[in-house]
Amino acid sequence: MNIAPISLNFIKNNQNKRTLPQSYKTNELSCDTFSFTGKSKKAEYIDPLEKLVPKHKGIIYKKVCDENGNVIKKIPVEADIVAKNSGTFQFKMDDEEIGYVQLIYIPAESCNKNSWADLYNDYKEEGIVGDRIAVKYVYNGQQEKYGGIGHLADLIEVAACKKIGFEPNVVSFSAIDAAPLHYLRGKRFVPYEHYCSQDEMYEYNLEGKNPNDTIKEILENTPKGEKFDTSEIEMYLIMYMPKEQIKELEKELKDHPIF
Repeated sequence: MNIAPISLNFIKNNQNKRTLPQSYKTNELSCDTFSFTGKSKKAEYIDPLEKLVPKHKGIIYKKVCDENGNVIKKIPVEADIVAKNSGTFQFKMDDEEIGYVQLIYIPAESCNKNSWADLYNDYKEEGIVGDRIAVKYVYNGQQEKYGGIGHLADLIEVAACKKIGFEPNVVSFSAIDAAPLHYLRGKRFVPYEHYCSQDEMYEYNLEGKNPNDTIKEILENTPKGEKFDTSEIEMYLIMYMPKEQIKELEKELKDHPIF
């Protein structure tokens, strides 16, 4: 599952304007470059994510398949959560990596002032205001064997917000092909008009369209077992965690804490 920061100019300058790149290696969306007073604070700033040390295991699901490779059941198993470099939390079974999530802390002082404006903007109608966690990447390296990586990542995102000391706000960019799966897990998408100019709305034929409605329709019209057809989605998506999902994850964290 690829969730990567990307600018609108990048999309416009690429032949395929609709999809995020398969691999996007950048550190530009990094807290160590933030400036809070107009002067560089690089040497003084300590990313609060560096202080987060997981104290408990997380639950993922081991897939049991039939002779044809079809999943017939999923068994909950405990995975170790290991803090790596700042903002990266690795999931391991018997010292073998299953996957990981990369997070970035965006303080309120940097919102609405950064060149990565889409994720730094406040979206008041969606409840995204002030401090937030941005999800840079979620990865499952053994999808044929394990599931539940995305849900465990969601728990870590909410737990990180609370441990740092602010009400959970979680944002990210979504790969178009993965959008229906994110929607099923509870994530929602910022309406295009909240981050696109009128010219962009016209260029991508977005007038009157809401990505949540489009994805909901895709889910309703896709027969079980068939691949989602996301060709109708013409623009990359900004994803956020709605308050309803946050409340459910907070309840789960009371019984299964992370930090």
